[in-house]
Parts: sequence; C-alpha cells; structure tokens
Amino acid sequence: MIGMTTGEKIRALRKELGLTQKQLAEKSGIIETTIRKYESGAQNPKLNNLQRLATALDIPLNDLLPHDGIDREFEMICDTLSAAGYKIEQGIMADRYCVALAEDSEAGVEIEYSDLVELCRVIIADAERKKREYIQKRLAIDLFGWKF
Repeated sequence: MIGMTTGEKIRALRKELGLTQKQLAEKSGIIETTIRKYESGAQNPKLNNLQRLATALDIPLNDLLPHDGIDREFEMICDTLSAAGYKIEQGIMADRYCVALAEDSEAGVEIEYSDLVELCRVIIADAERKKREYIQKRLAIDLFGWKF
C-alpha cells in the first residue's frame, strides 16, 4: 500500500473486506458521503476519523496514514516527550501508546494516539508562548532595566 493515497488505501481495504461504503460508514460512524469524499480524494480525513476507520477496518492506524506525515508527526511526539524526560512505546492495542518517565517505565499511562498528538500540539504551543514571554521579559530587564 506504499505509494497509495489515504483514500486509495481506504477503498482497497474496504473492498478487501467485502464492505460497501454504506457498511463502512455504519461500522465507523462516519457518514457515507464523507467516506466517498475520502476515497475519491476530494477530502482528507482528520486523525480522529482515520482512527475510526482503522478500527472499523480492523487495522492499525499507521496503515492508513501517509508514511511521511505520520513519520514527521510521530517524530515530533517522540522529540517532545524525550526532551521532557519521557519515553513512548506501542501499547497493547494498535491505536494506543504507553508514555512513561524514562527512568520509570513501570508507571506509564496508556493514551490513544490521536489524544497524544493533540496533547503534544497544545503543550508545544503553550511552551512557545511562554518562551516568547520569557524572552520579552529578559530583554526588557537586560536592555531597559525594567523590573517585573
């Protein structure tokens, strides 16, 4: 399935299972017209819908994701966690990952991949905002002698 678009992958897997678009829509909870748009390439599914489709097709989420996109996204997550002293491992289920402190792998938390992506994005955005505020304050102190 390498080299196929996400929509082509959805169509191929659906047909492989002998499902109609309507049946896949019912199994996934995504309306049939949206399934059609995904398969035709008119619309790209968001991560939460990709997860619903993967579950309905009984495959790992990674099988539906474009490899370059998921690789970059997963790399961002791993880098974020590593910088904070955490590690990540595949969970028991394909769409879940275990996040734990690097030195204490026994006390991990299992989280859905889509939730982990969103959490990392929020944390990174917040960290960027705080970094910008810190730089502004330091410049105000160092350049202008302002006190906070």
